[in-house]
Amino acid sequence: MAENIKQTEAPSFQPYADGFDVGKDSLAYITRMRKQVRPGEVPSNELLVGDILRRTCKLGGIACAGAGCQAPEGHSNIDKLCSDLNLKDVVERLEVKTEDLLMVGVTADNVGFYDQLENYSDAVKTNSVGIRELPGYNAFFARSSEKVVLGARLADCGFAAIEFKDSEGENVVGFVHLTRPNLQGESKLGFNVDSKPAGCFEYFMHKALEHYGGDLSTVNIHLIAAIKGENFHHTFKDKGPEDLFPGWFDQGLLLNKSNPDWKPGDAIDSNDIWEPNYREMVRWQIMRSGIAAGQLNEEDIIDPADLELGHASNHAGAHGKMPDARDAYLVMPRSYHATIWF
Repeated sequence: MAENIKQTEAPSFQPYADGFDVGKDSLAYITRMRKQVRPGEVPSNELLVGDILRRTCKLGGIACAGAGCQAPEGHSNIDKLCSDLNLKDVVERLEVKTEDLLMVGVTADNVGFYDQLENYSDAVKTNSVGIRELPGYNAFFARSSEKVVLGARLADCGFAAIEFKDSEGENVVGFVHLTRPNLQGESKLGFNVDSKPAGCFEYFMHKALEHYGGDLSTVNIHLIAAIKGENFHHTFKDKGPEDLFPGWFDQGLLLNKSNPDWKPGDAIDSNDIWEPNYREMVRWQIMRSGIAAGQLNEEDIIDPADLELGHASNHAGAHGKMPDARDAYLVMPRSYHATIWF
């Protein structure tokens, strides 16, 4: 069975990022948008990093469109490229070379592999600051020997950093993005493994282990981020609970906080507040893959929508609590900062 052994060599990049040990051989980091405050204090508006996703940039041309600008002082903002500059700025603060980074767009439930990058060549683009970007993969993996840092732009969603051994005993590092559209309860599972219904995490891991000839017993998983239910409230207007959270209610993971006695078939009040137990769904999906409890680590897991922590949050942005933005999530071999691969 794989072991979760706490390591002390991981470089600390406070206050700009939270660091996590994935296992013996790899690390993960989450950048922090704003200054962290003590519990109970007013969330800070003091920017540490800035938005790193062009889609959420508030700029148009050279003029700021409003108070939501996240650009570092002194940066040129033409063509909304400030987000690229923010990304370059923070990864360099984390001592990651831009040429070593592959930013993966978590926009579809494909499983990608760095040793297949040539097959994805038409989709791989280089942004305005020289960082490679590849859209369309909610799971992505690379061997440590391939000397790449994998990144994603996230807010609120479940993010699990993963390591395991390939058929030759070499370390493989990667991540899985667990988001509401790819999470279904037992009665509505949307994936398939060996001709049987499966959850998304089980599917992603099956594809990765199959590609590398790995064994599930060598897997270490660190669930480093997932929003808490109390910060993920929903109301249903045009769509119902089963449209957005299929199978969650049957599993006790979607509660009508306004009407606890609600049951399927009852009318849906568009004013009712519903609370999805997102973290528990993510845990259930991971454990359904067949790993042992000791292979899953949740130490220091963050809730991006806990505004005291200073992270970007889509839910908080959508509800006007903070400007809409994204943090960078990075996964890398533990050896990266020891060598920097000159």
